[in-house]
Amino acid sequence: MKPAILTAAIFTLVSAHIVFAGPKIAGSMTLESLSTYARDNNASIQSLKENVKAGQGAVDAENGAWWPQVSASFGRSRLLPQPDSSETVDDSVWAVTARQKIYDFGKTNGAVEKRKLEKSEAERRLARGLQVLQHDVAARYYDYLLSVQTVDALMQTNAIAYVEYDKAREKNEAGLVAQRVVSGLYAVSRAEKLKLERAKKEMEIKLAALQELIGSPIGDYFEVEPPSEEPPRFTLPEETGVFNAAVKSRPETQELDDRIAGLRAQIGETRSSHYPLIEGVAEVGDSDRRLPSRNKWEVGIRAKMDIFDGFTRRSREEELTARATALVFEKETLERKIRMEIKSALGELSLADIKMELAKAGVTAAQDNLDFARTQYELNLLTELGDALSRYAEAKVEWLRASYGVRMELERLNLATGGALKIVK
Repeated sequence: MKPAILTAAIFTLVSAHIVFAGPKIAGSMTLESLSTYARDNNASIQSLKENVKAGQGAVDAENGAWWPQVSASFGRSRLLPQPDSSETVDDSVWAVTARQKIYDFGKTNGAVEKRKLEKSEAERRLARGLQVLQHDVAARYYDYLLSVQTVDALMQTNAIAYVEYDKAREKNEAGLVAQRVVSGLYAVSRAEKLKLERAKKEMEIKLAALQELIGSPIGDYFEVEPPSEEPPRFTLPEETGVFNAAVKSRPETQELDDRIAGLRAQIGETRSSHYPLIEGVAEVGDSDRRLPSRNKWEVGIRAKMDIFDGFTRRSREEELTARATALVFEKETLERKIRMEIKSALGELSLADIKMELAKAGVTAAQDNLDFARTQYELNLLTELGDALSRYAEAKVEWLRASYGVRMELERLNLATGGALKIVK
């Protein structure tokens, strides 16, 4: 066995891995920095942010009804000849009119309240979108890191397979092993190489999926910094307390409350249309040919009231009442769904913690086996060091998978509770 061969093989494979990573575009990205980048660049989040701006614009527009409404007009006409005259007369008329709403029995205030609630709904959807984005970024982040760890583990086994094959070939030339042993080790090294190539492709796809989610250009590679290997520690909270906190914190429940309140505001707005609209009117104007009955200044108070609308208002009120009642039942359904999500998340978190402990025991066993194999290998009593290294690498990947699994279940519980609880110690 030549140590230089093993060193050269590992160096070649690791160098190939570094080249594959490509140029960095954002330095070393942690989960937190990826989430921040996604909040600023994810297209869906930007759309939700624009909806919030649109909601504010609608509120401002409805509030504008309380401001004076000023309009101007100008016209020029030609008067037809009178019976006792054959000449035509041209006339120019201009006017400036100002209207100020005085009272409308809550109609405008109801419209403003409805728009405010619609804006609040948009804000709730944005808050929920950010929570879902945080969860999805974490999922793709851990998925990509696992693919990187898998590639690293396969690089180690590839290097060992290459060394084992090279050693067997030397022994075959010396007449110490049969050709079928060399052929078998060649097949193993070839299989390991194909597994590595497939793992690299999968890693590339998962990085592209992460880039697509956070809004960075696909194809521009950057380093992703893994979390500490120290597993997160936590205390499982009591289910009822989690549920009560989730109902108050989940943007969906708050959005339904806003929608119910908005429909009730619309009901009040519809009812107010039974009452008159009272507004003050002031107008100034003049014409080239003023009539004696026309005043240059006009000031007054106007009241407008619909007498009969074909039961339109009553039907509209019944519609809005039914929709509000339907939303009450929808909220009850959502609360049942939240309870099941929390129950499932707590159960999966407990199972993930057990899996992590089992994986940790597997790493310890694989480490002991590797230490023994190295001792035997140095004494030239055992040649299967590659198998021990491979099993240790696989155990390490499984340990990371379990550790990331606990972190993902914590993210899932955080999503289910609407970010209401901080249960990690």
